[in-house]
Amino acid sequence: MNFIRKIINKTTAGPYWVMYDNECSLCYQITRFFKFFDMFNKIQWVDKNWTGYFPDEGRNEIKKTVVVFNPEENKLYYKSKAVSKIISCMPFGFLFF
Repeated sequence: MNFIRKIINKTTAGPYWVMYDNECSLCYQITRFFKFFDMFNKIQWVDKNWTGYFPDEGRNEIKKTVVVFNPEENKLYYKSKAVSKIISCMPFGFLFF
């Protein structure tokens, strides 16, 4: 079982930080759905009021769309690219591409 867990963990992307609008009920429900499938904790989910580090450019875009931040590469992703990054962190997420 540990072997399978290691393989799945290596085939998923991440870690990423995802900032979402916690005042939007649809955004909140979608976030809960993805949190359920994030078994390896590859995503740090932060709401728009989070006081930790997050690039200002990403904070400005959060009113329009979900924002994914890759701290290793210091890169931001928006809209469909952001959603694809989130799905790539899920076990067997590549099946949904």
